Formats: sequence, C-alpha cells, structure tokens
Amino acid sequence: ARRMFADNSKSFFRVEYVEGDITVLLSDYEGQCLNMGCEVTADRYCICDVSVEDTMVFDSAPLSAEAVLSTATIGAFPPSGVGLQIQENVWQHPATGPLTTETVFEVVDSNGLTQYRKNTKSIASVGVGAETLKFRNPVHFISLSDPELRDAQHETDAALETYFYHENTAPFIAIRMAKRFGISNPSPRYIKAISTAFRTGYYVYEATAIGSGKYGDMQATIAAVLFDRESMDAVLDADPMHGSLLEPFLKIVKVMRSMEFEAEDYAPLVRFGRDMMDFIGQEPHRLISVFSFFRPEYVPPGRVGYAQLTSPEAQVANGPALVNLMNSMQSYLKYGMNYCYEGFGYGSSDEADCRIGNSPYNDGSNTYIPSIATATA
Repeated sequence: ARRMFADNSKSFFRVEYVEGDITVLLSDYEGQCLNMGCEVTADRYCICDVSVEDTMVFDSAPLSAEAVLSTATIGAFPPSGVGLQIQENVWQHPATGPLTTETVFEVVDSNGLTQYRKNTKSIASVGVGAETLKFRNPVHFISLSDPELRDAQHETDAALETYFYHENTAPFIAIRMAKRFGISNPSPRYIKAISTAFRTGYYVYEATAIGSGKYGDMQATIAAVLFDRESMDAVLDADPMHGSLLEPFLKIVKVMRSMEFEAEDYAPLVRFGRDMMDFIGQEPHRLISVFSFFRPEYVPPGRVGYAQLTSPEAQVANGPALVNLMNSMQSYLKYGMNYCYEGFGYGSSDEADCRIGNSPYNDGSNTYIPSIATATA
C-alpha cells in the first residue's frame, strides 16, 4: 500500500493537555523525557509510546445543547429510529438503555442546524508513570499512513462548514457589510439585527418577510443592512460621527453620474489619462492587497481617533491626494473629461484648448441640463 509517512517520520500539531504539566517536561527536557519512559533521539526529539483510551463524555444526561456541542466533539452518523428527548433541543439515541460510548446525541444548535455527536472522548496518553501527559485526541479524516483524496475532500468540507457556521461568522459579516454600505461605526444593536438576519435567513420590513429562512441568506442580510433604522433614519445625519467617508474614486464616479456623462462612440470605456493610484490614492483593479485599499478597523489620527472610532476610507486620504481629487473634480465640472488643469481624462494638454464647457479632444461629454425649477431655486 502507498504510504505517506515512514515509521520515523515526524508531523506536528498543537494539543491542549488535560492532565500533566508540560512545563515540568520543558524545565528538564532530556531528564524528564527519560523519566516518562521515553527516548531522546540524536536530534533531541523526545520519542514516547502513546496509548489511546475512549471513555464517555457524559455518564448522566447532559444539561443543555451547549454542553453537548462544547464537550462531545466527535461527530456521528445520523442514527436510525426516534430518539428520546432529554433536554431542550437534545435527543438521545438509542432511546432506551444507559449511556455508553456508543450513545449518540442529536442536537439542534443556535443556528437551527441538527448535529449528531458521539458520547465519546478519546484521550491520548504520552509516556508512562507519574509524569504522563494526556490530551484529547484530535479529530481528523485523513489517515497519515494511507491518505485518500476523498478523505482530504471530507476534511476540507468539515473545515469550511466549521468556519461558515461558527458563532463569530454572522457578526463578522454584519460589521463588514455595515461598513461597506456606509456605516463606519455600526452600533451593537445594528450588528445584532444584521447577524440575526444572516442566521435566521429572515428580515421583516414593513410587515413583509424577506429571505428564504435558511442560514446565511444574503437577501435577508442585505435587507437588514439597508432597511434598518440606523441606515435610513435622516435624524442621524445630524451626528457628525455617523455614516462614513466616501472613497476617492467613488467620489469621481458619483460626480460623473450626476453630470450624466456619456462616452464617445470611439471610446465606449472610460479611460483615465493619469495614474489614479498615485494621483488620488485609488484606481480600479490596483488593490494594494487582497484586503482592499484600507483596513476595516483603521482608526485615523485626530478627533475621530480620540473618540476611538474607525474610518476605513481615511487610510487612503492624505494632503496631496485630497488636493488632486478636488482639482480634478473641479476640472471635470468646468472642462469635461479632459486633461485640462489637473483633469483625469485624455485630451489636449494645451491650455488654449481648455475652454469652459465640453472641451475638444476628450472621450465624452457631460449631458446634464438643469431644469427650470432647479435653475430658479
């Protein structure tokens, strides 16, 4: 059979010792290693015999679903038959007889998902004698001696499922979504509302239920972000710390949209005549890392920082970039999509060609015309 490891191959993983004091071993590594009945190799590894014992996690009915999920960490296949309900959201399989290491608990967790946990804990003992160290045997799918692709896929699926259903996932996504939709410092209540929508898959807005009712439903999550009072209530506009800064590139995009920019037929895609990354601090497809242009938890200096508030978009703001941004937008409003006077478009660099209005040699024109009501307001 194909082997991944030889008998003397080494692999490393972290463990949490449940019995014994690892600091005793480390205080006199070689001496204590020998006291444990182990062998010290030439490269100073402590090689010990390991024994594994399976015992019951619970010898009496567990007190809650949380107790089962936090303590009985070995999963099980769904048993046949109907179990005996012993606590709220907890069923015992089989329904009759005493608890054993073969007992399976059926548990409905806080996300509404059904999990099956075996009433077994596997304890690994390292060494012999009084200095024996014991730890919970780590659960894994892959055989170290006979690995299979299927097992690697199962292990990957289990890891992804753990991340997806972790109790921190919903609030993490809630905070990130709130920040990206314009609330740099969402309140705990707002975060909880979004998290609840993500977990339950439902959000109710004006007596209308939104979502499928499934965990992780993004329709319900986005609805919670957009329709919550913290996002919609205009009263909060009076709070100078509410909302968020607009990214510099999005400021340019909004100005172009408000002026109803229309590209020329020969240049249907908007082209920028400058290196916008150096000019204003942002440019499409030029993220400085996989985490975007700024950190979500960035705290700027000054009053915002003194108040211990975050302002992610402020991380790309600096004096030269802000001046360039203002000059470029002023140039766009006066001369259109052009290079004139710090403009960001293509066009003539000759100031003689820079005429207020839609100057020549550009890739598009502003078509916005104020209405009579707007002009006389």
